[in-house]
Amino acid sequence: MSRRLHIVIDDAIPFIRGVLEPFFDVSYIPGIEITNQNLKNAEGLVVRTRTICDSSLLNQTPVRFVATATIGTDHLDTLYLNQQGIQWMHAPGCNALSVCQYVLAAIFEILYETKKPLTETTLGIVGVGHIGSRLYPLAKALGIHCLLCDPPRADEDKENDYLSLMEVLSQSDIVSLHVPLIQQGLYPTQHLINDTHLKKMPSHAYLINSSRGLVVDNQALSYHLKEKTIAGAILDVWEEEPNLNKTLLNQVMIGTPHIAGYSQDGKANATSQVVRGIGNAFDIEPLKTFDLHLEKQTLEIEPLVEDDFLSLRAIFKKTYDIRKDSLLLKHSPDNFETFRKNYPVRREPRAYELKTLIKKENIRRVLEKLGFHLCVDSHFV
Repeated sequence: MSRRLHIVIDDAIPFIRGVLEPFFDVSYIPGIEITNQNLKNAEGLVVRTRTICDSSLLNQTPVRFVATATIGTDHLDTLYLNQQGIQWMHAPGCNALSVCQYVLAAIFEILYETKKPLTETTLGIVGVGHIGSRLYPLAKALGIHCLLCDPPRADEDKENDYLSLMEVLSQSDIVSLHVPLIQQGLYPTQHLINDTHLKKMPSHAYLINSSRGLVVDNQALSYHLKEKTIAGAILDVWEEEPNLNKTLLNQVMIGTPHIAGYSQDGKANATSQVVRGIGNAFDIEPLKTFDLHLEKQTLEIEPLVEDDFLSLRAIFKKTYDIRKDSLLLKHSPDNFETFRKNYPVRREPRAYELKTLIKKENIRRVLEKLGFHLCVDSHFV
């Protein structure tokens, strides 16, 4: 009898246990503990960002397929994988709406503190790919003016109104970063935001980074926050994480442990993409169309105040309280990885059927554009 195929999986990937067992021998191992020795009899490997997939990990193993349940690929040595004929995949766009939820929650908190109206706020979106392109219409639905920066797309598409990075930085009240980590080539993003760029930002401006830690020069950002040349920052990603700069953590308005994309819905999307990829790579028909469907939840909220902004913030905060994540990390920064591994359930707005009393039709329209499903017995008078 021939040996069954063996696949090694990061034990923190959700919703995958039991799915592959009918077809593979499966080993679940913490991502940071996966070694070359673990892979000596493995044909497949499924990871997240904490496993560096390069020659030192994969040399002289039978691995012929690598999947990462993440958007990013900077932990994959794709050149090596291609040279060795190892198939690989990632999950582009899987958690885009989760990251949008994080950024909108951050914007609500910034504007709550600054008292700046939504319609008088300019948001600079740097990177208009899977996430930035989804954030743009959501921010517009709130009445926020948006400026877009994406040099690769600007070079290919001369008709859209893309601005330069310096223009976006100098003209925005809030700048949100949504770029991959690219260290070489025409469009490098390592330290895309450095001392020179931070000097261009107005003193009242805020920076949000939920992309990759190395995209922002953390030392330079710490200096500018100390000197108050910018008003504040919200960081979900850090240089040298999980060993983040604790001084910078104390300086930022909100700091979280790389969980912007950690909604249950985003995780389910990533796992679905990975399982389908495994099905295609190993020609297993039942896996090729695998798709996870999470149940919707009813969200009941007490009648809201008259103020439009406070109404929207109250509803959105019911789906995600970004400050709770920040308080946990600021209190125990050494538990960065523990917080990620044991992250509580978070659902995106599209997962909720909203039941509430709202007195303005314009709020109804905004909520629908943000993704909420409105229960038939919700009242709008």
